[in-house]
Amino acid sequence: MPWSPLLDRYARNRTSLEAVDQERLRQSHVLVAGAGGLGGYVVELLARIGVGRLTIVDGDRFEPSNLNRQLLCLEDNLGSPKAEAAKARVARIDKSVVCDIVPAFLDIKGFAQRMAGVSMVVDALGGISAHRNVCTACKEQDIPLATGAVAGWTGLAATVLPGGPDPDVLWQADDARDAERTLGSLAPAAACIASVQCAETVAWLTGKEPFLAGKMIIVDLRNGLFERLDL
Repeated sequence: MPWSPLLDRYARNRTSLEAVDQERLRQSHVLVAGAGGLGGYVVELLARIGVGRLTIVDGDRFEPSNLNRQLLCLEDNLGSPKAEAAKARVARIDKSVVCDIVPAFLDIKGFAQRMAGVSMVVDALGGISAHRNVCTACKEQDIPLATGAVAGWTGLAATVLPGGPDPDVLWQADDARDAERTLGSLAPAAACIASVQCAETVAWLTGKEPFLAGKMIIVDLRNGLFERLDL
C-alpha cells in the first residue's frame, strides 16, 4: 500500500492514548448540544482526536456577533445554520467520522429521543433553560454529561455521571443569558472550557475516571484562577 498521511493521523496521540483507547474512541458516539462558542471547539477537538460518531444539535444560524469567538463562524457563512457548518467541518477533518445533525432547538423530550446509543453528551449550549433541558434528559436516560458555560473571561465546566450529584445547582438563574449579556463572551474562555469538556469526554470514553466526576471547575482567565469544587 502506498504511503498516505492518513496512516499517521493519530501518531501524536500514541504517547497519551493507547491503541485500545483509540479504538474505544472510534467506537464511541457523542452528542454535542450546541455548535456555537463552546460547541464549535468541541466538535473540532472530538473529530480530530478520533471519536467515530457525532450527533450535533443546534437550531441557530450564524450572525456577525458570533465572529469574535465561534470557531465555525466565518464572514462567508453568516446567516447559515450552525449545525450544517459543523457537519461540513467534520467532513473536512475526517471523512470517516459519522456525523448526524439536528438543526433544531430541542426540549427535554427532543433530546431524550436522540440519545439512543449515545456514549456521552457534551452540553455546549447557551442559556439556562437550554442547559436544564439537556441536563434533565441525560439524567432521565442515564447518559454521562460534560456541561459548561462561559461569560467574559470566566467559565465553568462539570462532569455528571449516572447516579452522581445533580447539576441543577449550576442552572438556577431566571434570566438565561444575563451573565453573558453583562460580561460578553470571549474566545479564550470558550476554547478553554471546551477543551476541559473534551478532556473529560475522552477520559470517560476510554474507561478512565474524569477528574471532574461529581465536581465543577471555575476558571478566571483574566486573573489566572482555577478552582475545583464539589457539586
